[in-house]
Amino acid sequence: MRRLAARLPSLGDAGIAAGFLAIMLVELTFDFGARGPRSGGVAMAVVMAVALAFRRRWPVSSYMVGTAALAAQALLFFIGTLYPYANLAHLYSVGAFATRRRAVAGLLIGFCGIAAYFSVTDFGFPPLPVVVAAIWFLAWAAGFGVARSREAAEAEQQEQARQSAAAERSRIAREIHDLVGHSINVMVVQAGAGRRILDSDAERARDALIAIEETG
Repeated sequence: MRRLAARLPSLGDAGIAAGFLAIMLVELTFDFGARGPRSGGVAMAVVMAVALAFRRRWPVSSYMVGTAALAAQALLFFIGTLYPYANLAHLYSVGAFATRRRAVAGLLIGFCGIAAYFSVTDFGFPPLPVVVAAIWFLAWAAGFGVARSREAAEAEQQEQARQSAAAERSRIAREIHDLVGHSINVMVVQAGAGRRILDSDAERARDALIAIEETG
């Protein structure tokens, strides 16, 4: 059960995905320019929402799925004006939760998705695609900046923890050094005392040897 729960999206991500799904379905309901069956548009909306729910766990892979669904919808079913916003939020997640290299790959995928989307729309005059691409880039850059800030904060915390551990090791080493040095001094004193009284007072010499043994 724990493994299954770990693979499921968080409640927050599931809520975001459900919200975008509701928006997309509402638009589909009141859009009368559909070229294909509405069931196809519903299916693409569901695919995009499910992919968005896993934006933290598999940011680039889920974004690829969502982008493919958006392009398929525009090509086969209808051109939604709200559907791309789910893709925009997803691209932010790519920048925020993917590794550096995969985040850059996700940005390239995003530009390919924009090109595919505008290739089948009637809004393909030059200014709009450029503006959309700029907005998508800013969303990705915002997520990428958040990720890098988070990495810097984590690195600082790790460095502080390392320094604290090193200071604690040094403190323990000093205490052990002091304890061992004191114990050796006691043993030397006891040994010297036992040696001086070994012939004259065997009982006290025995006590000195016992004290050395206990100190050791």
